[in-house]
Amino acid sequence: MRLGPLLEGARRPAGDHAAGFAAYERRMRGYAARWQRGANPGQFLAPPTATRLWLRNTMFRTRLVQRLLVASTKSLATDSDLPGYPSCPVMHPA
Repeated sequence: MRLGPLLEGARRPAGDHAAGFAAYERRMRGYAARWQRGANPGQFLAPPTATRLWLRNTMFRTRLVQRLLVASTKSLATDSDLPGYPSCPVMHPA
């Protein structure tokens, strides 16, 4: 995740960053929860045994598994109601 949206969500008048971060947390909670529920790839992506590693690699080589992984990730990544943020200017040191 880019830092720009976090900082934009945290900006508040009078420098109340605590309120800004709390508001950002509330805004992002539903979206983050969907990702956390939708995937638990640890055991699959980092198998603990050679046999499971072979099985994972074999599955990744099949077109069906590739399509299913892309489709499931795409639905989580594109089906959201996240707020839009203006582009943050890039600050370069003088």
